[in-house]
Amino acid sequence: MSYIDLSGMHFGFLVAREYAGKGYWKCQCLNCGKDKLVKGEHLRLGNVKSCGCLKEEQETRGKRDTNSYVIRTHKGDEINVDAEDVDRLSKHSWSIGIDGYPQARVNGKMMRMHELLVGQYRGDGLVIDHINHNRADNRKDNLRIVTPAQNARKTGIEV
Repeated sequence: MSYIDLSGMHFGFLVAREYAGKGYWKCQCLNCGKDKLVKGEHLRLGNVKSCGCLKEEQETRGKRDTNSYVIRTHKGDEINVDAEDVDRLSKHSWSIGIDGYPQARVNGKMMRMHELLVGQYRGDGLVIDHINHNRADNRKDNLRIVTPAQNARKTGIEV
């Protein structure tokens, strides 16, 4: 039976890892790391975006008295940021780039959100790493400045 290959595609916090048969995909949640079986149709339609771990986070969504705040792209994608950064980030119209990172035009130049928050380090031979692998999680405690070799070690890629 044929199926649409979703391998490696991101759907909210879920990444389709392998086809499990009968229209289901084995997915990994980037938010908590758990595996979940999800119908491919539900992934493609955007009906399922996590393994269910986001229910707890929804209780604090949008409350400035908590450290975490969710802003949305013009297409409705959610980006986690620190409450202290909301005013600065809300001045821009954010979208998700083809590489999966939130980006906006800042002073006439496309800029990734994590680079705006932490700074650009490419000229210094350094990169900004999302510790939990979630490109939509731009809270400062999830971002760190590392060498490309340190970043590659985390993912198992050799440099």
